[in-house]
Amino acid sequence: MQTGLLLRIGGVAACFGASLASAQTVINGSSLALRSSGVGSGGAWTLHDNGYVGAYLTLAAPGEVSLSVSASGQSAVGVAPRMNLTVGDQSASFDVGAGFQNYAHTFSLPAGTHFVRADFNNDLEKSARSLTIGSLTATGAQAANANTSALALAAANTYIEHGRQGDVRLKLVGAEPGAPVRVELRRHAFNFGAAAANPIGTNYFWAVNPAPGSTVDKYQQFLKSHFNMLVPENAGKWSNNEFVRDAVNMGINDAIVAFAESNGMRMRQHNLLWSDDAGSPAWVNSLIAQAVGGSPSAKAELLAEIHERIAYYVGDGVGPERARDYFELDVLNEGLHEGEFRAIFGDAGLADVFNAVAASADGGGAEVKLYVNEYNVLQFSDNPAVAGYSSDNYANWFREHGEAIERAGGQVDGYGVQYYALLDANANANSPHSPARMQQVFQNLSLTGKSFGLTEFGVQNSGSPSGAAVADALEETMRMTFGSPRAETFNMWGFWANAMWSQATLGALVDANWNLTPAGQRYEQLMAEWDVDAQLVIDGAGMAEFRGFYGDYDVSVDGRVYNLSVVKGQSDYELVVRLAGDFDQDNDVDGDDLSRWQVEFGVGAAADADGDGDADGADLLAWQRQFGTAGSPFELDAAAETQAVPEGAAVLLMALALGAVARVAALSRKRDAKPQAEGV
Repeated sequence: MQTGLLLRIGGVAACFGASLASAQTVINGSSLALRSSGVGSGGAWTLHDNGYVGAYLTLAAPGEVSLSVSASGQSAVGVAPRMNLTVGDQSASFDVGAGFQNYAHTFSLPAGTHFVRADFNNDLEKSARSLTIGSLTATGAQAANANTSALALAAANTYIEHGRQGDVRLKLVGAEPGAPVRVELRRHAFNFGAAAANPIGTNYFWAVNPAPGSTVDKYQQFLKSHFNMLVPENAGKWSNNEFVRDAVNMGINDAIVAFAESNGMRMRQHNLLWSDDAGSPAWVNSLIAQAVGGSPSAKAELLAEIHERIAYYVGDGVGPERARDYFELDVLNEGLHEGEFRAIFGDAGLADVFNAVAASADGGGAEVKLYVNEYNVLQFSDNPAVAGYSSDNYANWFREHGEAIERAGGQVDGYGVQYYALLDANANANSPHSPARMQQVFQNLSLTGKSFGLTEFGVQNSGSPSGAAVADALEETMRMTFGSPRAETFNMWGFWANAMWSQATLGALVDANWNLTPAGQRYEQLMAEWDVDAQLVIDGAGMAEFRGFYGDYDVSVDGRVYNLSVVKGQSDYELVVRLAGDFDQDNDVDGDDLSRWQVEFGVGAAADADGDGDADGADLLAWQRQFGTAGSPFELDAAAETQAVPEGAAVLLMALALGAVARVAALSRKRDAKPQAEGV
């Protein structure tokens, strides 16, 4: 297995180009390598709005790291600024008063590179509240106070190693010590998805049981083998769902949802509202134009149509509750770059729309995260709502877009980052692809406490980047996203060169003839690196231990396959693979097992719970203790079935055979012996 781009970079000190300090380091606030906004004065740094400062730490071995921030706060409306000191998944919060004081916390960290963020995030209302960082002191780790891509990737890899996976102690109740067990990761908890294409010509990609070897079959097989999430590329857009007013057609979208569900894939829904000409039908665009022009009736009519769309798109308690199928939903797509909806309704009106979606989802029992989704976040990041706004490497404008809707009372659950990487000469000179910049933006979105995702990835058809350069951009983006604690999703915006957005096909994973591209090869290498397929042996205590990524697993033992969901924060798991009182081997203990014991009592061993070779009173006691219980659900291992009789079935067959022999022997002895009383 190839180790990937970052792992080919050398040691920390040799490659980071940063000044590695001693075990205790003091860095002035204005000197911290990352500062999302604010101003400096006398060595300190003041955040007047929500924002953060930060730097990197490195540890050669696991250990305790003490962080202390000298800070001062300016309260507003009786509320002090809240400072969060965050490393990976760990965080400590402080309400900071006036005058500089030290705010300290000790973190237990694994070896590797970590990003330390001191953020200010309770000024949603944009008051006079502010936070001033005088200095950051780190004890127990080396400080690497530089903003480099090598450090950003190193921190991402450390989080992937320690934050995306954990140690698993699996108890297999009833399994034989020494028996083999296989654990295979079936689906990551993290979303690795792809845009699902609309039909192209005669290729309806969502046909059930397509002809083997056909284009549709190849498309579906690639999806199933490479991704765990789908997002409709065009099938969820208003222009596709209601091209003619009140003639709703969700057919292709529903077919994509059905495909996702039947193949154990999550669904990301895109999008409820998009004022682009391609995103809304002509009759909606006409209402938009009139409403932007100041027509109150057009505004009211448009709002009524939006609520009608919410009813069929999300749910209304009468028709399909479609939101139950969604994991994430882009409520507003490109709401700043295509700013008509914001111009018409304002942030307060958008907040009402988000809340209406939330109410419809809640009413239908759905658990879906509501997103804003934007582009030009990681390159050429100009605020499209402000003329002459200079490029912002932290994309504060995008974070503030979501916060403005929240400030108006709307429910915003996440931020979707589109990234169609430009790798041409102009971009390389003025706004290059940069993991360091991704870190700046991702940390800024993370301080909100919301989720975010790299919701659309592609490489634009500009310039002539090499296949290796495209593969490197893909790998770095995937590592930075998977390696960011608040990220939940990475989506390829298409994967087959013949079914992708025409302006960004350079990132295709397979070419027109279904051959892997360099990007496709790199994608497979990464997914192999982030896979788990372990052959284990059950120890004497019935335990099997492994380290694995969070997600859903297949656990194969004794010819059966069990489902296991490994979640963050839990290490101990249990599967019941055999119940001693389950004499008929149907995975539960019930009256049928008692009947089996009655038949076998004194003459057979097919109802032998304690393994002593017979069916007696002790086995009945075991049945009584387990009556009404069931083993863990399972499916038969198809591979094992075709190769050999499963061990559990073999044991039962042997027991039945021995029981038959014992019964014959007993009957023979009875014929030779003198008659005597029999009883139980």
